[in-house]
Amino acid sequence: MEIVVRPPALLFWIALGIPALVTLIVLVAARNKPLSHRLAPILLAVGASAFIVVLAFRPARFAWNDAGILDDGFGTTHMLAWGDIREARLITGYARTEWALSRRTNGIAHEGLRAGSFRLGNGVDARVFIVPSEPDAMLLRTATDTYLYAPTSFAAFSATVLAHTSPWAPGAGGSEPAPRPE
Repeated sequence: MEIVVRPPALLFWIALGIPALVTLIVLVAARNKPLSHRLAPILLAVGASAFIVVLAFRPARFAWNDAGILDDGFGTTHMLAWGDIREARLITGYARTEWALSRRTNGIAHEGLRAGSFRLGNGVDARVFIVPSEPDAMLLRTATDTYLYAPTSFAAFSATVLAHTSPWAPGAGGSEPAPRPE
C-alpha cells in the first residue's frame, strides 16, 4: 500500500509572494540605481523561491509491501526490509509517552505530516513518518536505526508489520521494547 501526502497549498502562495515582495521593495528602494543593480536581488529572490517550490512541493511517500517499507517522506529515501527489523512495538497513544516527538532535527512538520529525522522525548533520534491524526505509532528498530511510523491506514500497516516480524511486542507507554531473538 502506498500513501502520498502533498504539502499545504499555503506554502505555494508564500513561495510566489517572496519574489513579488522583493521586486516591489527593490523597485521602490533602488529606483535611481542602474538596471543591473535592480535585477540581481530580483533574480536571486526568484531563484530562491523556485528552489523552495521544488523542495517543499515534493509529495511525501510512504509505502509497504511484502518486501518491506519505503520511506520517502523527507530527505533521503529509506528502504527498510522486514528482515532488517530487530524490534517491533506498537506504542499506543505515543504522543503522551516518552516516544513523543520532541524536536525536529531534519524534516518537515505541517498540519498533515511529520516526516524526517526527529529527536523523541526520551532522547532517541528516529526517522519518522507520522500523520498527526493517528493516535498510535509503530516503533521499529534495526541494528543501527530507530523508526517511528504512524501512517494513514495504520491498522493495515500494523497488520503487515505483525505478519512480517516476530515476536510482536505490544504495549503502551514508556518501557523499552524487548529485543528480537536472532
